[in-house]
Amino acid sequence: MSQRTSQIDKLGIAWKNWDNWLLGHAWAPSAEGSLWFVLSFIIMVQGLVRGFNLVTFVATFLLSMWLLNMLVTVFSKRRLKQLKARRRFVGTAHVGTPVVSSLEIENHGLSRVSGLHLLDEGSGHQNVIGLSHLDPHQTLELTRQIVPLRRGWYEWKPLRVATGYPFGLCRRSIICPTVERETLVLPLLGQLDHQQFQKWLRASRRAAALQTRARSRRTAAPADFYGIRSYRPGDSARWIHWRTTARVGTPMVREFEEPPEQHITIILEAWLPDTEETLRKNWNELVLELPLRQAQLQSKNPLPSELKREEKLKACVDPLNHIEQAVSLACTLCHTWTRKLGSTISLGIVDGASSLPVLLESGPTLKQLTPVMERLAQVTAVPSPDAAPLMRLLQNQSQDPGTIILIAPYASPLAQTLQHNLARTVQLLDVSNKLSLQRFFASQACAVR
Repeated sequence: MSQRTSQIDKLGIAWKNWDNWLLGHAWAPSAEGSLWFVLSFIIMVQGLVRGFNLVTFVATFLLSMWLLNMLVTVFSKRRLKQLKARRRFVGTAHVGTPVVSSLEIENHGLSRVSGLHLLDEGSGHQNVIGLSHLDPHQTLELTRQIVPLRRGWYEWKPLRVATGYPFGLCRRSIICPTVERETLVLPLLGQLDHQQFQKWLRASRRAAALQTRARSRRTAAPADFYGIRSYRPGDSARWIHWRTTARVGTPMVREFEEPPEQHITIILEAWLPDTEETLRKNWNELVLELPLRQAQLQSKNPLPSELKREEKLKACVDPLNHIEQAVSLACTLCHTWTRKLGSTISLGIVDGASSLPVLLESGPTLKQLTPVMERLAQVTAVPSPDAAPLMRLLQNQSQDPGTIILIAPYASPLAQTLQHNLARTVQLLDVSNKLSLQRFFASQACAVR
């Protein structure tokens, strides 16, 4: 039963793909119209051959409906030219996170357009929308949920509008003029365990010294006093407000506002062993190869050729996924350090996008954080990223960079170079080392879906 259901599902998908392919032409019958024409023609031939006049009459009537629909759609181009459209995202778009897409279709003509089909496509979606009619000077907003699959500028493909009025057996379509707002798809925000990350930071001697001094200051004067609350397990006895405790009858403690964390500098190195285009091309070629399924079924152990193919696939996919994990980690750290902890952060980028800023500063507000996340969305990984511009900017930086963290997709030697030139401790976060990373960070970011 399950195999039969699977076959039916495959037929349904094939039917839908065929109909969408026909919809992409300037004039073509619909999938139902093609089937209508073939069956009507077969019935007419059978009626003529066997001499059944009633069957021939019915077939002629069916074919007449098809021809009438064809004539109406051939001359419906003028009505379709009355339409204009606008497309945009509602809110901020992140990779792998649903975002609402708004499509506004407007009829600025003087006549009604009926039986509309809209083929709305983008780099991460394909929607076929049906409308019964659109009155003159009417604007209709259609919203759909989209899950962007890749960061960077979202690509809107041409919007094709078609009409199959009156019977839907044939369709006339054109490319509708559209106004699109360019939208950057931001990197995926992962889950960061702040306490575990702080433990990792304290592994460095310099970071440990900074944290020790900060803790000693907080012990003497935890932070700004702003209220009194009930005692909780773990509160220090020195924080008890005895006057209020005596008046209320239950232990009450002073509540302090925690000061923001120290300033940190995050450096992202976008390195690949080969160009991204080459890696993706090799991956596509390997996926299209036909594996030796029959031989695998006969033997429990995979064939050496199949193992070699899997190793090649891993060599293509892993570097791309590591880059996306590194970008996601940098974006999550920036978001956590600024938005949740209320501190400032510096972000340095070492990649192939020389026309974009190399060093950015971010504060705790969303307006200050947005340029940083947009820059991360446009990171371009290359085999030989140039770190010299960032090095010069860090050396000329007036303020203390604080803790310096280098995020790289491999065991990068850039950490030693930065440490030598800046005379500061640089902590390396190797994304390819999953054992050390999974203690405090988790993300579903990947390049190939």
